[in-house]
Amino acid sequence: TTWVHTTQVIGAAAIFGGPGTNPGSQPSAHPAGIGVLWTSVTANEDATYTANVVNAAGKAVGPTLTGTLQAYFKPGLKFSFAFPQGTYTFVIGLKALTNPSRTTTLTSKTFTVGKAGAAPKKTVPKKTVPKKKAKTSKSKPPKKPKCTKSQKLAKKGTAYKCVKK
Repeated sequence: TTWVHTTQVIGAAAIFGGPGTNPGSQPSAHPAGIGVLWTSVTANEDATYTANVVNAAGKAVGPTLTGTLQAYFKPGLKFSFAFPQGTYTFVIGLKALTNPSRTTTLTSKTFTVGKAGAAPKKTVPKKTVPKKKAKTSKSKPPKKPKCTKSQKLAKKGTAYKCVKK
């Protein structure tokens, strides 16, 4: 192998689809009202990272994540923030740990949270009405009376009655 000069972080690759997806993956659209976004990054050398979620105006929203990336690892980068509906981009800046003048900036394709440009909708839960049991055509048999010791139970038509023994 031959030494080659580079000005970038060696083997830097974004995993914008988040942990568990492949390097080079891109983020997908997310539903309105989410509070967490995930992404990831990897490199073939140790590097420091600064990661942001940027809105369509180019302004960082939510927390800025910073840390040290170990070579060949793929840490999950978790952005915890109440993201309003809109269009966003992940931006991850890397600096080689052995030479911080070697940098790489990784930028995702845009993705949406909710409907871009729409105001968040308040959802009102629907009232549930319990279903009534359907009446059956079968009629209940008549109740049998309790007779005394001096009486016996007799059936007259569909009814029961107590009569003397």
